[in-house]
Amino acid sequence: MGMVKKYKLLSALFLVVITGIIFFFYKMYQRDIAILENFLVSYKKSEKAISDFSIPVFATDSSRLDQSNKIYSRVTGSMKNMHSNEDRQEMVREAISQNTYLLDSLNETGDLENKAADAISELRSSAIALSRVSSLIKNDKELKGRGIEIADLSRKELNSLSAYKRVFRDKIDAVNKLLKNVVQHNKEQNRVINSLSQYPDLERLSKEFGDLNNNRKAAYARFEELGK
Repeated sequence: MGMVKKYKLLSALFLVVITGIIFFFYKMYQRDIAILENFLVSYKKSEKAISDFSIPVFATDSSRLDQSNKIYSRVTGSMKNMHSNEDRQEMVREAISQNTYLLDSLNETGDLENKAADAISELRSSAIALSRVSSLIKNDKELKGRGIEIADLSRKELNSLSAYKRVFRDKIDAVNKLLKNVVQHNKEQNRVINSLSQYPDLERLSKEFGDLNNNRKAAYARFEELGK
């Protein structure tokens, strides 16, 4: 009887230990899943925030700026063709009206830009948290590296979009000032025309944002594959 009791006790103890081990790994796995899900939620949030910010920035439509630049060229050309000052003033008012619309639209995106920055900071924290994912998750090491890559690409993407907005806004403001200056100071025509060349190419900045956007999406697609 003593041996039977001892055997039952050892069996019970063994079951307790096994149950404890299973529970431990189950909790670890659940924690891993929670970390991964938190990253996915943060990613979706940051993706939406960047999209919400980019839409009004690009919706201002650079063609409006191109249109005002054409008017600017007409203004400067009118000086050579001996147009009346009244004609030039009308062209200036037309261009400034276009540019004021653009400036107002861009200035209203500040909150969206801040929300995108906050969302990406949250994504970065979620990506760092992936370092705690255990080997119970398949491809855990590559998932960790890919998460950091996604967060970094998202940050660069936002920086690129912010740079586009800043240059676009500054160039619009400069065009307005130069238009007024051209009308008032004909002798400074060449100086004010050349001063616009200091601004980076908006088309290049737009392409840079598009490339980063595609790279981030590709990195996330790979992250999803690894998590399957």
